[in-house]
Amino acid sequence: MQSKFKRILFGGDYNPNQWPKEVWEQDMAYFKDAHINSATINVFSWAKIQPSENEYNFTELDEIVDMLSNENYDIVMATSTAALPAWMVKKYPETMSTDYEGRHHKFGARHNFCPNSLVYQKYAKALATELAKRYSCNKNISVWHINNEYGGYCYCDNCQKQFRVWLKDKYKTLDAVNDAWNTEFWGHTFYDWDEIVVPNELSEETWGGMTSFAGISTDYRRFYSDSMLNCYKLERDAVKAIIPDALVTTNLMGTFKGLDYFKWAKEMDIVSWDNYPAYDTPWSMVAMTHDLMRGLKDEPFMLMEQTPSQQNWQHYNSLKRPGQMRAQSYQTIAHGADTIQFFQLRRSKGGCEKFHGAVIAHVGTNDTRVFKETAQLGRELESFGTRTLGTRNKSDVGIIFDWDNYWALEYTSGPTQDLKYVDQIHHYYEYFYNKNISVDMIPVDGDFSKYKVIAAPVLYMVKEGMKEKLEQFVKNGGTLITTFMSGIVDQSDNVHLGGYPGRFARWQVSGLRRLTRSHRSSQTL
Repeated sequence: MQSKFKRILFGGDYNPNQWPKEVWEQDMAYFKDAHINSATINVFSWAKIQPSENEYNFTELDEIVDMLSNENYDIVMATSTAALPAWMVKKYPETMSTDYEGRHHKFGARHNFCPNSLVYQKYAKALATELAKRYSCNKNISVWHINNEYGGYCYCDNCQKQFRVWLKDKYKTLDAVNDAWNTEFWGHTFYDWDEIVVPNELSEETWGGMTSFAGISTDYRRFYSDSMLNCYKLERDAVKAIIPDALVTTNLMGTFKGLDYFKWAKEMDIVSWDNYPAYDTPWSMVAMTHDLMRGLKDEPFMLMEQTPSQQNWQHYNSLKRPGQMRAQSYQTIAHGADTIQFFQLRRSKGGCEKFHGAVIAHVGTNDTRVFKETAQLGRELESFGTRTLGTRNKSDVGIIFDWDNYWALEYTSGPTQDLKYVDQIHHYYEYFYNKNISVDMIPVDGDFSKYKVIAAPVLYMVKEGMKEKLEQFVKNGGTLITTFMSGIVDQSDNVHLGGYPGRFARWQVSGLRRLTRSHRSSQTL
């Protein structure tokens, strides 16, 4: 397919605003040595470019954009809305989130905003609009990057009110809500919409992250994913109102539990994500996550962030061995990436990420091992030209990944707290990986006809139409592999009655035979 880029983007997060101008000049020379051709800017600059409610100051950002444009960089322009400015929190404290324990937060950190705050939405949209207006004619801006690593949860009154609105839209009546959540259990029946409260540690989720009512908690996950997505769409639409053909994304986080990325991908022009494996993460797990990101749109993706050396925020932050960064980068390209980008290009001197890896380390020179390895990779990628751009992976095997199932399985108070959805998916992915068999990670509403084999590990939640879809796949000659804890509940986490494995207990005979053979052959594929 046609790539969305004219070259492999090679660069990463760049924060020249943290440094004096003479450092900028040195950076440009060093980046040229490293064959860096792209920079992600303005990620956390809201306070800088909007110092007060009614004032914008783009002077420094203009200088950064001009400098990069003059050097013919591909610019990834972020909208800066991931961390609130202090003035906003001071005047509008409702923009801050309320945590799982019910504490309303003060200014600080990030992932700190309430997505259902109308004030936050107003100013985030306004900022995205101003940025789009100012830089609409700049042809070096290749991608618009909304917010940053959407995540976190809020349980404030705004969210509670919007949750009720969301439920009314989904279920229409309280009777339908009570039925879906089986509120007869423990006498939790609701007779008024205002009786419904958010499920946090003050209400339904009071025992080690588990829940008394999985239906309530799963719906809150769905609602919150939609709430965050609405914020993304608000900014995206603001940019596209000014620049209709803008390429818009936001950086995802692999198997992050909080957001339904298949639903999000439908609203993104290109998928981008941040790859930060731990020192002991199997390469097969990294490969699986790349395939998941590729599978979100069944298209090439952007690697928005990886470290060239070490992380700073994991329990154990090991330095990448010689050649490891290069190998991981090639693995990324092999699984569908059209970009290789780092966090970050120059290491910060302060803040919690001051020891996070960077192309230019604190020593400030271009003769470190990490810089030389980056430069080597840059030369190699540059020599590829466009040969790898837009390439597609063809797979005969699909593995189903479903966020609804993810949430429901890990909320259940069933077999063990150690039953983790992603680990179970990886067990099956790893088998194919070790056999060098290409795999697509696919959604429940994907096109199953493209595959000879579909694996559906721990398909605990079987939503309406799913049983029939899988049955048709088998009837058409496909081989289905499933596992324990499959077929058990519906979309509201209520058990499919009639015996286990629930919805799969009454397969048509032809399907049952195929399933039996699949089970026996799963060790020999």
